[in-house]
Amino acid sequence: MRNWIVIVLVCAVFSIQSWAAEEPSSEQKTNREVVRTYVKYYLRHQEYGEAIRALTEHVVFDAKDAGAWHLLGQAYMGSGENKRAIQTIGEALKYASEDTRGIFLYAYADALNRAGDSEKARATLLEAGQIVQVSESAGAALAVLKSGVALPSLKLAKPSLWKTNLGVGMGYDSNVLLNSDAVMATIKRSDTASPVLNVTGQVSNERPLHQGVFASRLVGGINGYSASAAQKYNALFASLGFDWAREPEADRVSFKLGNGFDINWLNSSGYKFFSWTDTIKPRVIYPHSKGGETEIELPIYYQRFTLDPGDLAANNRSGPGGRVGISHRRAFGSGLLSSGLRFERHFAQGANYRANTYAVPLSWSQPLVWGLAGSLVFEGAQVSYSESAPSRTDRSARFSLSLGRRFAQSVFGAIDVAAMRNTSTVMTARYTKLTAMLRVSYEF
Repeated sequence: MRNWIVIVLVCAVFSIQSWAAEEPSSEQKTNREVVRTYVKYYLRHQEYGEAIRALTEHVVFDAKDAGAWHLLGQAYMGSGENKRAIQTIGEALKYASEDTRGIFLYAYADALNRAGDSEKARATLLEAGQIVQVSESAGAALAVLKSGVALPSLKLAKPSLWKTNLGVGMGYDSNVLLNSDAVMATIKRSDTASPVLNVTGQVSNERPLHQGVFASRLVGGINGYSASAAQKYNALFASLGFDWAREPEADRVSFKLGNGFDINWLNSSGYKFFSWTDTIKPRVIYPHSKGGETEIELPIYYQRFTLDPGDLAANNRSGPGGRVGISHRRAFGSGLLSSGLRFERHFAQGANYRANTYAVPLSWSQPLVWGLAGSLVFEGAQVSYSESAPSRTDRSARFSLSLGRRFAQSVFGAIDVAAMRNTSTVMTARYTKLTAMLRVSYEF
C-alpha cells in the first residue's frame, strides 16, 4: 500500500513540475502582450519587415510563444515569403492551445496554398473544418480553393467573452480642493492635501455582431480622502458603456461607434450633489502605409449638474456639448507616438460655464526592461469662458508618467504620477496639483 502511495505522489509531483514548466512567467506574459500590441500595429499598416524583426528577436527568448510564431507566419505571408510562413506556423501548431488550434490550422493552410501545395492545404482545411470556431471559414475556403492564391479572410465564430476586474489604488493628492496659489499661501498643507483611496470594479462582455465586435461594460467604485477638509470631495461613481467596431483590416478605414453614460455623487452635501453625462462617440480610423494611422472623433454629449441651494443660475453647468478631435499615431521601433488637436464647445445653461476648449495632446508608450511598460502623456489646453462676468480664460499644462507590469496571469500593478499647472485671468483659478497613485488590479 505504501508503495502505491509513493508512486502516486511521485507522479503528482512530476505532473505539477511539468505544468509549471509549461506555464509562462509573469514577465513572459507581459512581454507577450507588449510584442503582440506593436506587431499587430505593424501588420495592419503592412510594415512586414518591422513585424518580422520584432518577432524573430522575441521568439529567440520565448520559443514557446505560439501566438508570436503565428504572427510571424502572417508577416512572412504578407512579404511573400510563403515557405518561411509554413515553417513558423508549424512552430505555432506545436504549442497551440485548444482555443487557438483552429486559427493556426487555417493560417497553415493559407501558407501552404500560397506556396502551391494545394493538396496539403485541402487536407489541413478539412482538419480545421472539424473545429467549430473556424468551420464556416474552412468550408468557404474549400469551395474556392485555387493553388497559389491566398485564402479568404478568416471569420471566427467567436463566443461571448465575460471579464470581471477589481482594482485598488492608494496615493496622495496635493490639492484636492483646487485651492488657488493665493489661498495656499495662507493655509496649512493638510487643509487641501490628502491621502486618497480608490476602489473600482468592472464587468465587461464582448460578442460578435454584424461583422464586428460589440462590447459592453459596467463600472462602479468609490474615491475617498482621509483629510477632513477634503472629505466633501469623496465620491461614488458609476458608468455604463457600449461600443461597436468592425474588425480592423490592413489599409482599410475602420469605424467605431459607442455610447457612454456616467454618473457621480459628491459628498459636498451628503451625496445629494450629483452629475451625469451621456455621450455618443463616433470615430473613424484611417491607416497609413508607413506605420501610421489617423483617427477622427466627433462625440456629442449632454451633462446634467445639480445646483447647491442659493447658487447663482449663471453657475449652472448643465447643457449639451460637442467635440472635434483629430489624432495621429505612428510606431517608431517598439514605441508608439500619438499627437493630436481637439476643439470642444460646451453650451452650458449658465453663462459662467459656456466654454470653448482648444487642446494639444501628446503621448509616448514604450516597452521597458523587466517586463515593464511605460507611457508619458502631456496635454496643453486653453479654455475660454467668454460669456462669464470676468471674461475668464484658463491655460493649463498636464503631465503624467505611468509604469506598469503584470505580476501573474491575473494581477497587474502600476505606478502613476501626474502634475498639472493652471493659470488664469481670474486669480482664484491659478493653482498647481500633484498626484501619485499605486494601483493593483485583479482579473477574474
